[in-house]
Amino acid sequence: MVSRSKIAAFLLLYAPLTFQMDAMAQKIRFTALQTKPSEIFKEIKKQSGYGFVYSNEDIKRLKVVNLPAGEYDMHALLDQMMHNQPLKYSISDKLITIEHKATTVAKWKAAANAIQEGIEVKGRILDDKGGFVKGATVQVKGSSGGALSDENGYFTLTNVSSESIIRITYLGHQPVEAVARPQMGTITLFPSDQAIEEVNVMNTGYYQAPRERATGSFVHIDNKTIERGTSPDILQRLEGMVSGMQFTKAGSSNIEDVRVRGLSTLEGNQRPLIVVDNFPYEGNMYNTNDSYGVDLSFINPSDVESITVLKDAAAASIWGARAANGVIVITTKKGKLGQANRVNFSYRSTFDEKPDLLENRRRLPSSVIMDVEKVQFGRGKYSSTLVQNAIPEYAEWLFKHKNGTITDAELAQIEERFRNTEVRDDVSKYLMQTGITQQYNLDFSGGASSYAYYLAAGYNKARTNWIGEESQRLNVSTQHTFQPVKDLMISARIDYTQTKSQNNALKMDMLGGGTVGLSPYARLADEYGNPLSIIKDYRQSYKDDPINTGLLDWNYYPLLERGLIDNRGRGKEIRFNVEANYTFLKHFKASVSYNHGTGDNDSERYYDKESYYVRNLVNRFTDDKMNRVIPYGDIRLLGTPFVSKFNNARGTLYYNQNFNSNHKINALAGVEVNSSTRYSTAGHLFYNYNKDIGQGESHFDFKKSYNTRPDGSTLIPSIYPINLSHFTDRFLSYFANASYEYSNRYVLSSSLRWDASNLYGVKTNQKGIPLWSVGGAWHIHNETIFNVDWISQLTARLTYGKAGNTFKDVSHFPLLQFNIKQPNFENQATVRSAGNPTLRWETVSTTNAAVDFAMLSNRLNGSFEFYVKSAKDLIGKDFMAPSTGIITGGTALASSLVNYAAMRTRGIDLTLNSKNLVGDFTWNSTVLFSITKNKITNVYTNPTARIYDYYNTPPAPVEGVSRDLIYSIPWNGLDGDTGMPIMYINGERSTNNLAFHNSLRLESLNKAGVAVDPYFGSVRNDFSYKNFDLSFLITWKSGSVFRRSSMYSGAEYNGIYHMDYFKRWQKPGDEEFTNVPAYAEVYDANGSTNYSFSDALITRGDLVRLKDITFGYTLRKSRIPKLPFQSMRITGNVANLGLLWKANKEGLDPDYHADDFVIPRSYNLGLQLSL
Repeated sequence: MVSRSKIAAFLLLYAPLTFQMDAMAQKIRFTALQTKPSEIFKEIKKQSGYGFVYSNEDIKRLKVVNLPAGEYDMHALLDQMMHNQPLKYSISDKLITIEHKATTVAKWKAAANAIQEGIEVKGRILDDKGGFVKGATVQVKGSSGGALSDENGYFTLTNVSSESIIRITYLGHQPVEAVARPQMGTITLFPSDQAIEEVNVMNTGYYQAPRERATGSFVHIDNKTIERGTSPDILQRLEGMVSGMQFTKAGSSNIEDVRVRGLSTLEGNQRPLIVVDNFPYEGNMYNTNDSYGVDLSFINPSDVESITVLKDAAAASIWGARAANGVIVITTKKGKLGQANRVNFSYRSTFDEKPDLLENRRRLPSSVIMDVEKVQFGRGKYSSTLVQNAIPEYAEWLFKHKNGTITDAELAQIEERFRNTEVRDDVSKYLMQTGITQQYNLDFSGGASSYAYYLAAGYNKARTNWIGEESQRLNVSTQHTFQPVKDLMISARIDYTQTKSQNNALKMDMLGGGTVGLSPYARLADEYGNPLSIIKDYRQSYKDDPINTGLLDWNYYPLLERGLIDNRGRGKEIRFNVEANYTFLKHFKASVSYNHGTGDNDSERYYDKESYYVRNLVNRFTDDKMNRVIPYGDIRLLGTPFVSKFNNARGTLYYNQNFNSNHKINALAGVEVNSSTRYSTAGHLFYNYNKDIGQGESHFDFKKSYNTRPDGSTLIPSIYPINLSHFTDRFLSYFANASYEYSNRYVLSSSLRWDASNLYGVKTNQKGIPLWSVGGAWHIHNETIFNVDWISQLTARLTYGKAGNTFKDVSHFPLLQFNIKQPNFENQATVRSAGNPTLRWETVSTTNAAVDFAMLSNRLNGSFEFYVKSAKDLIGKDFMAPSTGIITGGTALASSLVNYAAMRTRGIDLTLNSKNLVGDFTWNSTVLFSITKNKITNVYTNPTARIYDYYNTPPAPVEGVSRDLIYSIPWNGLDGDTGMPIMYINGERSTNNLAFHNSLRLESLNKAGVAVDPYFGSVRNDFSYKNFDLSFLITWKSGSVFRRSSMYSGAEYNGIYHMDYFKRWQKPGDEEFTNVPAYAEVYDANGSTNYSFSDALITRGDLVRLKDITFGYTLRKSRIPKLPFQSMRITGNVANLGLLWKANKEGLDPDYHADDFVIPRSYNLGLQLSL
């Protein structure tokens, strides 16, 4: 058995972190005569991987050279080129600087000795297309301070020592270094195709800060990394990319399946806060019972510029009461002032293989099922007196054979056909297909000196593996920035999304009906492809009975049914953002912003009169005289519409100032108001609907109970009772944040926020909560006593703070549910909560200690972080004294939910980035390793709780253990003589399953393990050679267990099937290699429970998965001037490649063990054009 420590060691060492030093001289090869210096520089950059810093004006002054074809040593080549030229070159850290010979460091040092104070350095930064670069980090090399370039690309550094080297970095671009001088002129940044880029800016949604000024924990995902993914869902592109971010369900697009640094609540909201363009994103509402869900499918990944994940209190506490679970900040693309006009087009096509339906272990072959049904037939289970209830088709033939309707030979022929039939083959052939997703995106951007724009449109069309299940999404975005006067900047953005879905697929769980499921020997079509009927709802002999003569055809033909139903869904969302920024008194900026969003969703189901739904309904409500209560016509059902609206307004004052070269202050303060409303209205139902004129019938007596076939009575199906819902959340917040930096070595930061909500407290002081954080960073590498040449960065960080969490299912107000009481249809109200006037926020205190490092000329960099999250005032179920008026039981169950519980989460995040090879062939690696464990430190354990509440998943919370703990019933193996489980009651052997189960107590259950992996991470390797690149991502997790499915003795006679049938104990000695109990003629439900929740089925969930392989080929106009476009990129991706290793020996994929099949492999091809 491989230990966890060995697994971790293997994964951490997977990407070799051996570094190839540049000891050997670089060779440059030319295949033709070279004369232009600029072309020679480009070729050197291309072949060596070295970058260049120079002024275009200076390069024009260089004389023409003559370099014959051949191979040159790079240093000798540069010496030859620059001989007798007015410029000179210097090389530092793979960067070649071209400058005037008169501008030497020695002269700058001499000037510095004559001037006591530092100089003021100014310049402007452009990209390779001439656009202004906003947000580039400009700093003195070796320092932690600096400045960011403004909207026009300008920057200013004050009190800079004249001998300093100025370093400029920007995400996705090569860093630039140059000697400091008062006028740096225009500096051009070029895209980086190969290097692992430094993360320089933290975006919290309120402010941006260079990494050197950030004390908190965050991860920045740039556009290149986002574009590496292929899913049309932005959330899926983050899996395996962020340290500390864990998907509890692999491949999920549901934000509620995502944890950032573990769990910090018992009953409350578990998901991270989503922020889009600086405001909380509430998303669309689909379900009245889901007050926390956020649907991110309305966001187009191609519109996203970057994502920042805020993980600790110092980084996230600016968001206050909604930041306890982390914050995911999404920033969309924008135009830039001064940017040349650009046009980008991209197309992706993804093909999903058909899944293998035979991977489902909850099944048995047709021959076994037939043997079971034959035994059941002999026992009289399918008695002919039960004329209405559906029975298996094989049993129907057995009855016909018994009654003499068919001969022995005919029955044998039928049995032979059944044994050689597997319905999953028909399902795969007739109901499934290759899934295809097509993504089209087009955007325009550009700008002038005082105006910038961004226009984009995206269209996605997808069909799943199930025929009839399709979706479409249209995204349109427009963003504009204006600078009417020098210090005023105004921006506005509108995003519109429209979705359509068609859900007419027939899946396996929809084909069964009544008391009989889908038989494995059923056929959907004959040998010629003609549709066949299958058993559904009623016995076939009853449908064919003469008493039903005159009724509509009551048979169910799946292959015809799909074309007779039309289930559609529609969704719309519009978001509007406007922001104005005004800079005054040099160091102040005032910002006012507003955000509005509206979303609505509705659905429709349409049934053709020939559909089984209509025919079955009409037949059931046809009386003995063949009078139809329900008309024979189409039925149209308009589902419940859901509407979401949110409004956010914020005012912020910023202050930034440097006091000589040693003191720097950045601060902000503001106020914010938020309002979110979600509500649903009534749907409509029309019988005998005529779609040509848009009319139907709805005037029926929906209160009357009608006799129905084959027996009983019921009401006519309607939309009643109408469930209307209305949720309103309001927040009022005051916030402030400040940081102080001294001498580029020490950084202190602090954040304070006060949040108030309409959900909490009766008094004003109970509605609000103050939340805060403090943090510090020490840039050790900038200390004068630190002199370690091979370490270029060493920073220690420490933060502490408090964030909050909400619980929307309880309020200080009493909660009543109004409904209609049947059969009298009287209005009634049910008390769900008596109200809690002392209700308050859940709070989470987080301590984060971290070390950031870079060494070996930045060939290896990363961070190590340790955190502790202590949550208190958690909502939990508590025993309430009778004097409170709250009694155990009844309908007001939420009344026992009060603030008192607590839990603690601890963890580690390790990130390693390495540049393993540089030059023409590059190899970069990123290793992520995380540990997160939680423990409940205070919770009430109900002594009268059922034992089922603990071994079920999730279990009732218990103090002293993990919230993710799985309890299991003790397993003592199988009896060598009987093959049945060995059980003990008070130390004595027993064969009484019910008595054994009743003897179980919490302390007698075993702690089997946790359901969510405490250890997880990924390894990403990126390779490139000239225009080609290749990347693959491996994810891993360890430390969890899962409860696999199986079947107990006699379960087949209760309709429970499983392939463990073939692993059953059959003879003495089998107990040595199997835990599946022996055959039994009678099913024991208690025995099944004892076995199904026992240690015998606890299985390790450790795995290593090859998540995807991505490859690409890029052509750029800068390298091939004759290209008609700026760049073209062709990409390919293969995802869901399968497991490289798993700990369990049962052949199960832990991520999909409970699903019908493992997610199949997918293939993606893409094209990106920039004009």
